[in-house]
Amino acid sequence: MNWILRVLLVIGVLGLLAGFIVMHKKAVRKPKVKIAGKVQPVTNWPSFRGDPELTGTSNAQLPYKPKLVWTFKTGEPVESSPVISHGKVIFGCSDGNVYALRLRDGKLLWKFASGCAIEAPPLIAGDKIYIGNLAGDFFQLLITDGSVGWKYSCGKQIYGSANFFKTGDGRQTVIFGAYDFQLHCLDAATGSQLWSAPTKNFINGAAAVSPQLQVAVFGGCDAELRIVDLKDGKEARSVHLKSYIPGSPAIRNGIAYVGDYGKELCAVNLADGKILWSYAAKAEFSAPPAVTEEQVVAGDHAGILHFIDRNSGKELRRFQAAGEINAGPVICDNNVVVADKAGMVYILNMDTAVERWKYETGLPVNASPAVVDGQIIIADSGGNIYLFGSP
Repeated sequence: MNWILRVLLVIGVLGLLAGFIVMHKKAVRKPKVKIAGKVQPVTNWPSFRGDPELTGTSNAQLPYKPKLVWTFKTGEPVESSPVISHGKVIFGCSDGNVYALRLRDGKLLWKFASGCAIEAPPLIAGDKIYIGNLAGDFFQLLITDGSVGWKYSCGKQIYGSANFFKTGDGRQTVIFGAYDFQLHCLDAATGSQLWSAPTKNFINGAAAVSPQLQVAVFGGCDAELRIVDLKDGKEARSVHLKSYIPGSPAIRNGIAYVGDYGKELCAVNLADGKILWSYAAKAEFSAPPAVTEEQVVAGDHAGILHFIDRNSGKELRRFQAAGEINAGPVICDNNVVVADKAGMVYILNMDTAVERWKYETGLPVNASPAVVDGQIIIADSGGNIYLFGSP
């Protein structure tokens, strides 16, 4: 009789253990999208596209049905993609100001008058902000109060975000392109120029940085995708694309992904400059793509969001938005966050491209979203900033 009781006891314990394991597996939410490499902490989105490679990806978790938590209104359009760090939302505005809002409630903490309209997204590195305006002035600001650390002038419009890297000797540097046909590299501490890389036309987008390969990759209106050495700015190689490149590339595993105005999106091997594949659309690409280990997601001027196999360049699926897509999509939590010029903001399932949430701002959205745990920041051309979060 005792052995029967012992068997029943063992069976009961095993049943409880199995139930616990099942419950634990349900409780632990594993991301379905492979986002390898370094990504920013989920409490921060400190740079345009979230990381130096400009991948537009994050490990942040989103609420299933986000609700509008707060809004903030400026006096002019906001084309500058917001960034998030130190519990603050930072962005530039066409009124010439850099704004700092408290992430929690949207309260204005400070603003800095740059003297000219701003369309470039800010960069946050440590406790400093780096941002340029359309007069060609580039500033280092202290994130606590917006005070100026230094100012550098290139004399021509700056539309693209700065990027950040450390040299071999540990020096912190920032790079940005401008309408003077140059990619500028500055000492982040002093603002002194370290080098510049010449091109043959305007630079609109940001340069992606590969810390592993120690190169910067950027495009311009000369239709060239340029790969330059971070050490001295010398050009390693240049790849001619079908048409001019209005946006920014993204780098994943030594390959750059970039769209052009010739309605093509290309994958370029940075080691030898070879085009691995090109994907033809029916409309122009100006928004930067988002890239995971498996997929490239890019929006075009026809409002189509293309889901492309990263290795083969073949279309997997697509989503038709209400308007032209100029804002880069963001991938996180097995979802894609994207906005369009019809004023719609969407969350789509990454596996199916099926819409699971949307919000209508009523005004064009050209700035890329910023995403952190449980929160999405959107800016529109009416000068409105929106934070969506948990109900």
